[in-house]
Amino acid sequence: MKKEIIYITLGVLFCFLGLIAAAITKQLLILPQIGWINKESAFEMYVEDTLWTNGTVLDWGNVTVGYTYYLNFTVANIGGTTETVTLYVSDVPVNCTQVWSGNGTVLAPNTHVSGDLTLTVGVNAPVGLFNITSYVTTG
Repeated sequence: MKKEIIYITLGVLFCFLGLIAAAITKQLLILPQIGWINKESAFEMYVEDTLWTNGTVLDWGNVTVGYTYYLNFTVANIGGTTETVTLYVSDVPVNCTQVWSGNGTVLAPNTHVSGDLTLTVGVNAPVGLFNITSYVTTG
């Protein structure tokens, strides 16, 4: 009878230890996870209401020294984040400037900014073909 009680006690103890081990194992298998869901940033650009895609060449045509030329340039925020847009230009000919009046505008999702893209050709600008590189950044 004593042996049976010892066996039963040991059996209950082992079952209890087994349950504790299972509970600990289940606790150790729980893996908390964290993350961050971003909304996508996306923009479209238009020159004179025509979609400007990568590789599109903006042709100013023949320009004359001493004059300023204007095109309507629009940036539309079609993404899910609020961004500040800036048009950067490089390779502008000596004595010429190019600016966009919309630079630094904060655009919420589904909004746009339109402004003059201005090319000013100084009186001492070199004669000949020019290539201006420009790109829009967000931040």
